[in-house]
Amino acid sequence: MLISLKKNKMYNIIVLQYNTRLTLIGKITVIKTLLASRLFLVLSQLATNSKYIKLIQNDLYNFLRNGKGDKIKRSKIRCRWRFEMPNLTTFGKSFKVRWVQNYLNNGKQ
Repeated sequence: MLISLKKNKMYNIIVLQYNTRLTLIGKITVIKTLLASRLFLVLSQLATNSKYIKLIQNDLYNFLRNGKGDKIKRSKIRCRWRFEMPNLTTFGKSFKVRWVQNYLNNGKQ
């Protein structure tokens, strides 16, 4: 339920951004600031469905490439100024690891 609501909000932002002509750096910035931040709550849950994460990741790459196929390997998408496309699976894992670290540190105090 929560992931579908976030996904619909994300699609609305993508539709608004399709009308603007952004560079690759601009699109990655939109993905990191507007779209990835909306997925914070979904990715920080302990049980996330990898199928939905892959669907959202594919939608982000479609936005990045204007709906065309990949010309560059997804692992190699970097710009001149080291803007990197976020990988949602590692993004979610880092939230979970951070949560565990905070939990263990609060137990010691």
